[in-house]
Amino acid sequence: MSRPFGPSRSGGLALVLSLLLIACARRAEPELHNIPDDFTGRVFILHDVVGGAPAQYDSGNGLTDPPWRIYDIPSDGILRSTTSMPEGTWEEGDVLYCHQDGHWLTYLRTLEDTPEHRADDSVAVYNRHSLVVSSPDTPCPVEVECYSVGTQAALLDDPADERAERAWLLEYLKQHAVQCSRRHGRRRRLPAVTAPRP
Repeated sequence: MSRPFGPSRSGGLALVLSLLLIACARRAEPELHNIPDDFTGRVFILHDVVGGAPAQYDSGNGLTDPPWRIYDIPSDGILRSTTSMPEGTWEEGDVLYCHQDGHWLTYLRTLEDTPEHRADDSVAVYNRHSLVVSSPDTPCPVEVECYSVGTQAALLDDPADERAERAWLLEYLKQHAVQCSRRHGRRRRLPAVTAPRP
């Protein structure tokens, strides 16, 4: 006998699974990246490094929940951090970049090689991604977040090349030994950015 009304077993199971997935989705901590005023080039954040910069948080005097994770990027663009790689998803506006003078930087989701983009001399952030680097010179795999800072013309002329970044990081780690925290070795991808809620 068919049931003309009411949920089917398969429909009910799909609903339960959808609700479980929504409940399990975790929002990543919002982030603020303070970048030196005159800095252009690649930023590398090495995560879970013993002796790295401790986690910094700002709750906006209790106005934001969760508090923002703060990254103060050094003048050479390489931040060794005790924080773990971000987990979860971000919503629009959950990750901000600014110069230390307070000037906000735009994050470019896409960048096309057009005369208008090449003529734009404002500094922006582009191509945030993650790498896991390991070698005989490192005691564990090192999780690294990378992104580029520069004018649009500079970003177009020097696109991020994962192979070159990986080679550079291996050489850096050979010259600057790291000790990894107990959390090392869990390969994760950067959180996805979801559309803002209406």
